[in-house]
Amino acid sequence: MAVVVASLSGGHTLHWHPVVLDVGADEHGLPAVCPQWGVPASIDGAMLPPVIAAALTTWRACRGEPRAVFTQMLAEGYTIQAARR
Repeated sequence: MAVVVASLSGGHTLHWHPVVLDVGADEHGLPAVCPQWGVPASIDGAMLPPVIAAALTTWRACRGEPRAVFTQMLAEGYTIQAARR
């Protein structure tokens, strides 16, 4: 499954994209993975696992220039991965 949490100024929306990965081989015998996507769902204010809720709280508490915030978070041991819209 693919899960995306979009954080808004005071809340969040969970976007859930269920997927089943069929693993097999292509016509040449090479490994192949074929995703079978289910029906996506969006849930405003969904209950989040505690670690994700804590990360959002930390993120919302950060103020200042984005580059400085990212630098501080990296120095504190966070891993940051940006996703394209």
